[in-house]
Amino acid sequence: MKSPDESQMQRLIQEWQGVVYSVCLRMLGRPADAEDATQEVFRRVLTRPEAYDPARAFRPWICRVARNVVLTRLRAEKTRAAKTEAYEQRVGAVAKEDPVDRKERETIVQGQLEGLPVDERLLLTLHYYGGLSKTEMAEVLDVPRTTIQSRVGNALQQLKSHLTQVGYAGLAPVVGDVMASTPAALVPAHLTNSLYTLAAKTAAASAASAGFVIGGIVVTKKLLVAAGVLLALGSGGGFVAARMIPDGAAQSESFEGCLLY
Repeated sequence: MKSPDESQMQRLIQEWQGVVYSVCLRMLGRPADAEDATQEVFRRVLTRPEAYDPARAFRPWICRVARNVVLTRLRAEKTRAAKTEAYEQRVGAVAKEDPVDRKERETIVQGQLEGLPVDERLLLTLHYYGGLSKTEMAEVLDVPRTTIQSRVGNALQQLKSHLTQVGYAGLAPVVGDVMASTPAALVPAHLTNSLYTLAAKTAAASAASAGFVIGGIVVTKKLLVAAGVLLALGSGGGFVAARMIPDGAAQSESFEGCLLY
């Protein structure tokens, strides 16, 4: 797949940063961690465009990348003590009564979501916050759709039980609607700027590796080496018959030749 230019990278970031940041934030909880994870997701996406199959939907693919990044980060954590403490402080700060304010409901649900095991939290995050259908989730997680449907139902039931246990029984029946209607997390401006900087660096590196143009000819390192060989052999009394051949996925060109006397 041809590497995108900087403007294409920026359009991709603008369109998908909200989804990626929302998934990372719901899974990791802390905005700073979500920002780092979002940058890692787009670093992988921008530097390896060939990994995406254009024949398939883009949303499941980028959510798969996000899923891999957040799970790696969660597995790498030495302890969850800090997150547990922050969670308990947040729950304790909210009065235990059936909430009516939309923002308050979203905050309560997010707090209980963070208390679920990683696998269940991932299922609900991809479905409700990532906007994936159960069919798309089956593709992301490599399991049958019927299995996804069952697991999502079980995860949702766990979340409802958590809400009931901490005093929010009135919120349990509508928790799915609360998650589905929660807007994408607001992407910090400095994160967008960092992603655009990443796009510019990636585009520059891609252009440098592709070579530069002289008279309409893309000049690569291999081409320069081949030219040197031609010059050396020509001065030695022979000459080279060469032909241009494709140079793999990069679509640059190189020489293949033999010495004739």
